[in-house]
Formats: sequence, C-alpha cells, structure tokens
Amino acid sequence: MLAEVVVKLRHPVVRGVEAMEIVGAIALAASLACVSLLYGYRSDNLNVRSTWLCSRNDVIANLGVLAAAGAGSMLASRWPDIVVGVVIAGVFLRSAAAVLIDGSRAFRLAGSTR
Repeated sequence: MLAEVVVKLRHPVVRGVEAMEIVGAIALAASLACVSLLYGYRSDNLNVRSTWLCSRNDVIANLGVLAAAGAGSMLASRWPDIVVGVVIAGVFLRSAAAVLIDGSRAFRLAGSTR
C-alpha cells in the first residue's frame, strides 16, 4: 500500500472516478457481508479475530476508496487517493501489529502449559 502511494506521488495520474466508484461499491457490499457473518464470532479465537479485523479493514478501505473517488472528482486532484492510501496503510499496520502481539502472547502461553 505504501509503495503504491510512493508511485502515485512520483507519477501523478488522476484515476477514473467511475471505475473507482463501481468497484468500491461492489467490494464494500462483499466486505460488509463478511463482517456481518464474522461479527458475532470475532472474540472466539485469534484466527477468527484476525479474519474479522481483515474484513473490517476491507470495509474501511472500501469506504476510503469511495471517499477518494468523490473527493478526487470534485477537486480534480490525485491527493485524496494518496491521503486515503496512507490512512488505509496505517489501519492495516495497526491491525497487523495487534494480531502479532496477540499471537505471540498466545504462543508464549501455549508453551508455558506444556
């Protein structure tokens, strides 16, 4: 994600708004379906929590894509897309760190019970 932001900074191109909106809306619907299926089970175990976080992040990313498409169209600028890309990368990194911390904690606990 961050590499794509760097590419966009070096090669300024305003994306096709219509395609971003269509793909973003379809992806949002799919992501919302996944989140709704996983929501009740998100605390069951680390694997389900990780899957739920990824699906939740996809919803956030899809909303960001739609917001970037709208703002990019209104402003005729590539900056909304770049800003949303940085925010999405931050959300993904934060979730990944949380899962890694929880996973290492579970691994240590499993090792101490043997």
